[in-house]
Order: sequence, then C-alpha cells, then structure tokens
Amino acid sequence: MTELKRERTLSERIARADAATECEKVMALHCYWHAGGIHREEIEQYWTKRHPLTWAHNFGQMKGVDNYTSCYADAQEANAEAYYKLLEPIYPEVKEVKEKRALIEEAMHLLVTPIIEVAGDGQTVKCLWYTPGCIFSSLTPRKEREGMWIWERYGADFVLEDGRWLFLNLKVCCDIAGMMDEPGWGLSEGPPGPPPDEDGAAEASELSQDAENNDAPRTQGEVSIPGPLHYNLSSTQLPQATPFIPVPYEIFSETYDYATLTGIYEEDAK
Repeated sequence: MTELKRERTLSERIARADAATECEKVMALHCYWHAGGIHREEIEQYWTKRHPLTWAHNFGQMKGVDNYTSCYADAQEANAEAYYKLLEPIYPEVKEVKEKRALIEEAMHLLVTPIIEVAGDGQTVKCLWYTPGCIFSSLTPRKEREGMWIWERYGADFVLEDGRWLFLNLKVCCDIAGMMDEPGWGLSEGPPGPPPDEDGAAEASELSQDAENNDAPRTQGEVSIPGPLHYNLSSTQLPQATPFIPVPYEIFSETYDYATLTGIYEEDAK
C-alpha cells in the first residue's frame, strides 16, 4: 500500500469524514430496504451506473446489473407472488396487502464494529461491518412463526458518482446461522445457500404440492460464479480473513476490492 506522504488538509479531512458518514447511511438504507423487500428500488437508486457491479454471498457471486437484478429483484418478486398464493386461502386478510414482497420474510440486520477507509483521492470508500441479525416470518403456510438467526460480515466498496456515494461491490460472508429454538444448531450444516433455478420463476403447478408440504416455493436466479466463497463455521474451520479488513490506500486500483474471489477459488490458487 502507498504510504501517506503528507498530512491531510482540514478540507480534505472534512471531505473524508463526510464520505464515511454518507457511506454508512447508504449501508443503513440497504438494511432497512432489505428488511422490507424493497430490492428493485435499491438497485435503481443506490448502485453504480458506470461500473460493473458485484454482489456475493457464501453460495456465489452475481456479476453485473442484469445478473444482480435477476437474482435479487426478479426472483424475489416471483417468490412473493407464489408465497401470496399460498397464504391467501389461509389468511384472507392478505388480500388487502398491496406490497406482496413484504409477506415473505423480514431480514433484519444490525451494523456494528465498522471499519471505514476513504481513498486518498476521495473517489472510493472501503467498509467492513459485522452484521448480526435474523430472518423472521410471521405468516407461514403451517400457521407458525418461523425465524433463523445469522452472524454475517459485510464488505462493501463505494464509488462517488455525480456527488453521490453508491454501491460498487457488496460481499456478504455468513459465519454462523441457525433456526430459532432449534436444538443442536452447532452440529447443523450451517447457513444454506439458495440453489440456482433455471426457470427463474416459481411454477404455478408446483404451488399445490408445496402447500401440501407446508413449504413456500423459492426460486433464485443463477449466480455468475458459484461458491462456496466463504465457509460455514465448524469445529475444524480455521478463521477466515474475508471480507478483508480495509487498510489505507490512495487510489482504488492499488488495492484489493470486495469482488475478489475467495473460498474454493482461494484454495485452487494455492
């Protein structure tokens, strides 16, 4: 990394503080919008329009706005429509719900232990958070509340475009997770990754069978690069340094970014 050769001016220090605050706000907005299922609008308003973007989880990486929209917005809306069809006969009151995306689940994330580095040129920002939270559903076909708790890490690259800080890369690494009230979670397989679905939408013919099984159909757009990109916690898993901790840097090209592949790809490179 390039060592800083001079002390920052007051105006530069103010600009850097402002950049850090704005990026924290955008990340917080992501948490609120993700909880409400407001995915498509997030992509349109808070993601880069000038650079290839990436979003990744343990199960793989989505590359480019089309792939990300397919996985994060299109598939989610197809799931919401299918879930609504399962719930309507059981909970007649959902007929009054105008926003079906909020029916599936509420994914609640906290942002803690932030590490934020603003580039020396003031054009990009790297951030790392720990994010404990839960995924909770009040309305389910089996008429029981369901929930799982999660401990994840957020690694985010932000870029300045037309005076606004926008997401460039977002990497989510889940360390541990488990179903609420489930005994023996330490021996479970850990956080499951959503399987790819070539059809890109839940088939209506599957709904009746899913209702009999008391399970809602789920579809997930196909990721560009399959994982694992981060390994689940186990009694033999060594500590993982992903997403990487941000360090001081001058320009984006001289350092790593959170689109960097890890997991099995890191192992293959050894």
